[in-house]
Amino acid sequence: MRSLSEINVTMSLVDLNADVNFTITLEDLDVYPDEINSQSTSQEDRTEMLHKAIYSMFRSTSLDIEDLDCEWIEEDDKKMKIVRCTNGVGEWEIQPTHETFDTREEAEEALAKYTEGDEDA
Repeated sequence: MRSLSEINVTMSLVDLNADVNFTITLEDLDVYPDEINSQSTSQEDRTEMLHKAIYSMFRSTSLDIEDLDCEWIEEDDKKMKIVRCTNGVGEWEIQPTHETFDTREEAEEALAKYTEGDEDA
């Protein structure tokens, strides 16, 4: 079973007719890592705990959440990569920063700058 500390979340919002994507940590959700990462916790129970925590976080807002999708982030997924932008802001984006670009070339240049910084550290 994967150890879980960060989650990619996609929320479908009825009133706005839009999907919102964000990354959140268990700490931000007030979910205990020991409980959710326990060998005895099923995938279904983990998902239910996350959904309850996310709905609770947005309870005080007027947002009408139609659907929630949570995706566990593994260490390899934290590496920066260029992917097609799905929210219409740009054509390409760097994950996990979600910085958007109009061309693949612009995204590659930005990624190179980010990775240069990693090599200097």
